[in-house]
Amino acid sequence: MVYASFAISVLTLAVLIWYAWLTRGIEKAANEQSEGLAKPVIVVESSPDVPDSNVDEAILGGGLFSEIVNGVRLLNIGTGPALWVEWSAKGQHNTGEGPESGSAGFVPYLRPNETVDTECSRAYVSGLNYLTVECRYQSLSRTRYTSRTTIGDRDSTNHADRFKITSFEIR
Repeated sequence: MVYASFAISVLTLAVLIWYAWLTRGIEKAANEQSEGLAKPVIVVESSPDVPDSNVDEAILGGGLFSEIVNGVRLLNIGTGPALWVEWSAKGQHNTGEGPESGSAGFVPYLRPNETVDTECSRAYVSGLNYLTVECRYQSLSRTRYTSRTTIGDRDSTNHADRFKITSFEIR
């Protein structure tokens, strides 16, 4: 009888551990789902220099140039606010000589569809071969993100202020 009671206790403990493990998985899935509903995504704001009808063709052909109109601005295209936004921008001068130069900044939050100006003016960007802008921020659930945009491949044929966004990544 003692062994049966012990076996039932061990079996009950095993079922409770299994149930707790399943509950943790459900909690994780619920947190990921709610994060997706209010996730911030910060990008460099730019104006595509292509008529709307030709955008798909330009992207596929690798010829989508953007214009940096008033300097480098950051835009939250996500569905949630970005908190504790820090950014840094580094670029290499056209001459290829000298160290990288850049700027950095901070804002406490950035609402969805809100922009913030960086210290990188249009004239500063025009004198660079490339510019890498890195933003570090967190969501309401304190999930940390880093987005990195590299702007390069200047359109030297027509306009000095037109660039391609050569890469974008978010982690």
